Amino acid sequence: KLTENAATVGAAMLRHLTGIQKNQPLIGSLRGRGLMIGVDLVNPKDKKPLDKALCREIFEEGLKRGVLTMAYNPSLRINPPLVITEKQALDGLDLMAEAMNVVAKRRSL
Repeated sequence: KLTENAATVGAAMLRHLTGIQKNQPLIGSLRGRGLMIGVDLVNPKDKKPLDKALCREIFEEGLKRGVLTMAYNPSLRINPPLVITEKQALDGLDLMAEAMNVVAKRRSL
């Protein structure tokens, strides 16, 4: 049951992130398997990997919104619990997108 949930919710998360990516130039590429998802962050101006300070800012803005990711410059790793619901997962991704928007606006990216 948990592996089925991981596959189903993980696929929904990747689809949702793909939609977010279309409007969020900080997201370079996405990858995932089940509930283990990686988000590569780039500087929208030159498409080079985002620097460590900005990755940390996004991580901290996510924390302010109750979203915990693993910040590995220049990537975020999303690894929610196996029992997460699809709604909880997608709501968390929306909060993470909000955190990215705040940092992008603050830094004029």
